[in-house]
Amino acid sequence: MSILAIISYRKRQHQFVLCRLNIILNVILLLLFVLYAPKLSGDPYVSKKGIGLVLPLLSIVFLALANIAIQKDEKLVKSSGRLRK
Repeated sequence: MSILAIISYRKRQHQFVLCRLNIILNVILLLLFVLYAPKLSGDPYVSKKGIGLVLPLLSIVFLALANIAIQKDEKLVKSSGRLRK
């Protein structure tokens, strides 16, 4: 889904919606990881599950930053459209 959002750079509203949907899916994935991580086998003192919990969190942060940049681009395009008319 992130690749689709990157490819749709000409359709900023579509890109914004894809990023929002991707954030929602990553939050659901993170919640599932948090709920089911204690039930996984392994030594309770040495956790090898940490990277799986960090990657969706990093993805959410970067997607939120991408949404902020998409909104700034949309405002810039709208303001330059007003100047041309």
